[in-house]
Amino acid sequence: MSGKFTFQKVKMVIGALKNLKLIQQRDVIDTYYLTIAQSTFGGLRDIALLHQIYKKRDNAKIVLHLHGGGFLNFYKKSSPLIKRLLKKYYSKADIMIVLSQSLRSMFNGIIDDNRIRVVENCVDNDFILLDNIIENKLESIMSKNSLKIVYLSNMIKTKGYLDVLYSAKILFERKIKCKVVFAGDFVNQYQEEEFFEYVKDNNLYAYVEHLGVISGENKKRLLMDGDIFILPTYYPQEGQPISVLEAMSAGMAIITTRHGGIPDVIAEEMNGVFVKAQDIHNISDSIIELVNHPERIVEMGRNNRKAVMENHLEVHYINKLIKILNSC
Repeated sequence: MSGKFTFQKVKMVIGALKNLKLIQQRDVIDTYYLTIAQSTFGGLRDIALLHQIYKKRDNAKIVLHLHGGGFLNFYKKSSPLIKRLLKKYYSKADIMIVLSQSLRSMFNGIIDDNRIRVVENCVDNDFILLDNIIENKLESIMSKNSLKIVYLSNMIKTKGYLDVLYSAKILFERKIKCKVVFAGDFVNQYQEEEFFEYVKDNNLYAYVEHLGVISGENKKRLLMDGDIFILPTYYPQEGQPISVLEAMSAGMAIITTRHGGIPDVIAEEMNGVFVKAQDIHNISDSIIELVNHPERIVEMGRNNRKAVMENHLEVHYINKLIKILNSC
């Protein structure tokens, strides 16, 4: 995993430090921008880089950016020494950027709240479907014989993919008119075999499909075809999943959990439905409720499309970052 020590990673950090020293010797720097980690090795890397930055800081500003929601969990589990070092080096930053308002509290006691800024994730322009395609899709939902439920994320247990799979069995038993499509890579072969054995043992071939890793036109097609997006995540490092925003941009209703920064972009009943993590009956009941009331999917889909077009495009992300960097 990303937080483990490897010789290759150590070499990369040493190389980065050498390059940083050369840049400091060669150029006059007014702002340093560093994306920070939420793992032990990553934290030590940040400390090493920031130590070198502060040695030659002069009047330069320091901007730190966290692209996740698991920092507090990592920080609490760290040794007293790592905690002291992280606090020492992060607290000197001029600005800390997080993904959403609710994630500001991760840095309570580490950096002053008035130095924390929010820059939400965005949807890549390549995956923004045309307005008329979205509207035609939403208008067709009321007459569909079967709705498509999409899980688009890494096939990691704490992302909730197994809970969605187990819920599919309930949908099958109750003869709900839908299909659950999974897109993402398994962590290992054992989990992949476990997934397909469950599909086989429960005869879910008509209800479950796994597409593997998709990108480009295949991903756009999945977003266009999907009606309900599901991510019942309890992933420890969850921030603000881009897959949720992509689904919103494609006019899907969302079924997810109150976890990480998700509640900052999803409002109950307006954009989607919140479920309890690892509660397959709650998950399946929520799916059935939406399938039985397609007008709610249409309303949520329009709300989600509007939210993304107004707040989560590439231009919004870039402009917010530029504004923050210019303020330095």
